[in-house]
Amino acid sequence: MACLTDHAEIHPWIKIIPRNLFFHPELARFTHLDIPLPVGLGEMALAPSFLYSMIEKLDIQKGLKVIEVGTGNGYTAALLSVLGAKVKTIERNRELLRRSQENLQKLEIKLESEWMDVYSRDFAQLPLFDRILVTGGIEGNFEFLEKKLNPKDGILIFPFGGEWD
Repeated sequence: MACLTDHAEIHPWIKIIPRNLFFHPELARFTHLDIPLPVGLGEMALAPSFLYSMIEKLDIQKGLKVIEVGTGNGYTAALLSVLGAKVKTIERNRELLRRSQENLQKLEIKLESEWMDVYSRDFAQLPLFDRILVTGGIEGNFEFLEKKLNPKDGILIFPFGGEWD
C-alpha cells in the first residue's frame, strides 16, 4: 500500500488540494494512503493514483468545459477546477451533493454542481462538454454520454471493469 506523503511521485496534485479536507474526520488518518475511501452513504472515492491517471488522460487545459458525473465528496471537482477547467458536476444523491458543496465552499472553490441523474431528461438537455469524467456508477450503454461530447476533440473517461477507458 503506497503512502502518498512518502511517495509524492504518485502525483504532485496531492499537494494542491488536501485530500483530508474532503473526508469525515474519523478517516483523516487514512487520507495519506493511496486507497479508495468511503465518502458516506455507501459510496467510495477512488484511490488517488487511479483518479490522477484518469484526470491526466483528460488533458485539462484552462477554460475547457468539463462535467464530472458522480460528485461524491467534491475532491475531483476541486482538482479539475484548480487545474483551470470550467467544471460542472452532477450527483444523484442529494445528501452527498450537499456535503460536497460544503467541502468546496470551505476552500472557496466555485463551480456549478447540481442534483441530477444521468438518465434524466435534464441531462439530455445539457450542452456539449469538452471533457466528461465519470467517477460515479453508470450502468448499461454509455452512448448517451458520447452525445454530450464536443465532436471536435472531446474526451470521455470512465472506470470500466476495473480498468479505465
